[in-house]
Amino acid sequence: MLLAWFSRVGLYPLVLMFSLFGIMGSGLRAADDVLPTVTISPINAPAAGGVEISGTSFDDMAIDRNRLLVQNLITGQYWSGSEWISSWSWFAPDGINEWSYSLNLPAGQFETIAWTWDSSNNIGNLSRQLFSVAITTDTTDPSVTIDSIGSPAPGPILISGVSSDDVGIDRNRLLVRNQGTGEYWNGTEWIDSWSWFEPNGTGLWDYELTLTGGSFSTTAWTWDTSNNLSAVFTTNFFVGLGADTTAPVVSIDPVEVLEAGAILISGTSIDDSGIDRNRLLVQNLVTGQYWNGVDWTDGWSWFEPSGTSVWDYELLVPSGNFITTAWTWDTSNNISSVNTQNFFVGVADTIPPVVSIDPVGLVEPGLL
Repeated sequence: MLLAWFSRVGLYPLVLMFSLFGIMGSGLRAADDVLPTVTISPINAPAAGGVEISGTSFDDMAIDRNRLLVQNLITGQYWSGSEWISSWSWFAPDGINEWSYSLNLPAGQFETIAWTWDSSNNIGNLSRQLFSVAITTDTTDPSVTIDSIGSPAPGPILISGVSSDDVGIDRNRLLVRNQGTGEYWNGTEWIDSWSWFEPNGTGLWDYELTLTGGSFSTTAWTWDTSNNLSAVFTTNFFVGLGADTTAPVVSIDPVEVLEAGAILISGTSIDDSGIDRNRLLVQNLVTGQYWNGVDWTDGWSWFEPSGTSVWDYELLVPSGNFITTAWTWDTSNNISSVNTQNFFVGVADTIPPVVSIDPVGLVEPGLL
């Protein structure tokens, strides 16, 4: 399953990326404001060997390209287009509106994910399908919940929860982040990079962790004995603090139609306790590239504007169609919803002029 990346390759940033694409999907638009759609055809428990993965992509204008991901949920490996590898990988199927890809698969459980772009570079939502090859299919996902932690005093804190499944729970994972320092608990110490650890127990589980005062978040997920993965369950809690659960709000000032050159992107961030940091994303919808704070790159990228409550960023841009997205965190590490705005640089004036005729009245025949 998609969130299997959490434990196998540590791709939390990639999950965030897809999440943002999902949030921003309605904003990734030029003059064409219709997102493409992609559908994977049913894959009905084939025998081991050649398996065809097929589907359709549709757009009111035209489909530009499709991408597929196939993961072996038993080994955790991904198909690169030529071999099975340990790291996340995608490949292009054959065809555009109707596409397919033939792949030799062993017995096991697999997940395939498809996504597509139209000719305006709008990206559609993901289409996902689980399927089994030559084994009895258990497609029911387990579930996990975290017990209420409240706002305890500093010291040993017990994090506990429940995992349930109709067949059986295989393993659980926990993530704890100190929202103030940005560090993660790896089971032994606090570190700067994303990390998870394993609690005690399966159906009923717990983990004791000594915490100082501050704001924390914890996330749990679980697998059943058929390697189905649950949805994640996340909760925030405060140690020795009064709870601040109010998310901040960010807005982008209107970016008018401009000539190519230096433009100013500005906005405001508001919170009742205080703004900690802001982030901006700017994409050139003509080239598909993103500004990373230094230059334009092909990969998704963000940068930090100047200021906190009132912020701005000056950027040299060519003529074209652009989208900018802003989000912010407050001092309690609550994150805002994203705010997105399209703007055009060097685009022609499309407002027609208006003409009127003054009243003539009644006159004698002849030259007026």
